[in-house]
Amino acid sequence: MVAAHQMIEGGAESVGDAAALIDFVSAHISELEKSQITVVAKDYAVRSWQRAGIKPIDISSVSNVDDMSGFVQRLINDIDPNVVLTATTDVDDRTDVMFWQKCRELNIPVAALVDHRVNINARFFDKNSSTVYPDIIFVIDEHVRQQLLDTEVAPQRVQIIGDIHLSRLQSRKVDRRYHTNALHLREKWEASPSDTVILFVSECLREMRMLGAGATCYDEIESLESFLIQLLETGELGNQVLELSNSILVIRPHPKDAKGKYLAYIPDRNIKFNDLKIIVDNDNSAEDAILASDIVVGMDSTMLGEALALGKPVYSNCRNDGAGNVGSVPWYRK
Repeated sequence: MVAAHQMIEGGAESVGDAAALIDFVSAHISELEKSQITVVAKDYAVRSWQRAGIKPIDISSVSNVDDMSGFVQRLINDIDPNVVLTATTDVDDRTDVMFWQKCRELNIPVAALVDHRVNINARFFDKNSSTVYPDIIFVIDEHVRQQLLDTEVAPQRVQIIGDIHLSRLQSRKVDRRYHTNALHLREKWEASPSDTVILFVSECLREMRMLGAGATCYDEIESLESFLIQLLETGELGNQVLELSNSILVIRPHPKDAKGKYLAYIPDRNIKFNDLKIIVDNDNSAEDAILASDIVVGMDSTMLGEALALGKPVYSNCRNDGAGNVGSVPWYRK
């Protein structure tokens, strides 16, 4: 979440939401130069804002829904903003919705940024399952806009702004600072220049299902296992043949994955890893991890789109039909 005296950006409980908000603010920084901005973040988003050089107010310790509601009320009263901007988090966090509700009570304009293409409608419910919408909803494309219009959101409330985050990522391909970070990360992974680093991007599907999210046709653990079996049996990925003794698989847990999810799981599987080196690591930023890797694999994570924007070969075992439906398929190059 971001909060400001003339502007509040609330939400951003997750890394992806924070990255989208950071790039949105950066893209409009010239328009905001006269605004005094205060950032409010929680959990995983805190580090993202810190990496961007902004020290947020950390509200991670406010976990009870009623406590958070009271905190949001006090924050808005103290700052007295002219406008509020939030992210749109998933079913596991309703902080953004609380900002919308409190702003409506106080007649403060509020906008929200939707940088997702899935679970769109689930992001606009409060703890009582009542629908709540901000005044303006910024979306990345016509598909997302149409999903909102289908739920009877007024057309004038929805504005397409494009995927600013992916556009800004493309410019980082030539930024030496990011490549220096990537080199340091490869050193941390003990990857030589001749090694092939494969980044497996996890999703927190099992955790989200426990919190009430709808079932998906794929599973992160099963996806990892099927990928390992294919890699170890054939050594092939698309049209590439990999030498396992010169390959490193880096499993990047989702920030919301249960602690030790992969550390505890992989050694218990009846899979012979042969010469394949496996690392579990998510300490660095998503951009650094992608740039430090040679190949990125995963399911339907936004990190796959980020990897494509950064020019990396990307493989997935899920395919989107363009209408928001994702199906499980054999591994293919996106």
